[in-house]
Amino acid sequence: LFNDRLRLNLNAFYAEYKDLQRGVIRAADTSTGQETFTDNAAGAESYGVEAAFSWYPVDRLNVFGNIGWLDIEYKDFIADITGDGTVTDNSDLELVRAPEWDLNVGASYEFDLRDLGSLTLTTSMSYTDDMMLTVPNDVGFNREELTTWDASAVWESADSRYRVSVWGKNL
Repeated sequence: LFNDRLRLNLNAFYAEYKDLQRGVIRAADTSTGQETFTDNAAGAESYGVEAAFSWYPVDRLNVFGNIGWLDIEYKDFIADITGDGTVTDNSDLELVRAPEWDLNVGASYEFDLRDLGSLTLTTSMSYTDDMMLTVPNDVGFNREELTTWDASAVWESADSRYRVSVWGKNL
């Protein structure tokens, strides 16, 4: 759009999973006191929306970002996930590593250093909503929402033969 200065990508989706399997860590009579096993989680259903953009308001400046919203839930998750021999309906559990919201926004600027090449500075901020980290949704294994800031500087020689990068993650 706007003479190639703005690029937009929009996506709406629906997915139905059948015979979905999940790895579960549970107590066991072993030397470590636990075992990891794979169990059938029956199925899951998800839908969501994603949007991404890249905008060049002036030459060499790129403002970019993306946002995603996800709604996902198990369907008929009937299994023994504790290892006690009791099969239970676990359909109300949250799926692991499936945050409802995530987004990223940032900007990069390329400086033309003429015969010395170019220097590109980039910074971005990312947000991820809270999410469960274990299949049985164990207390203490809920990762709280997380916001991070990253930055980088990249020098590239005029002939593109050499490149030096310095970056910081979660500054």
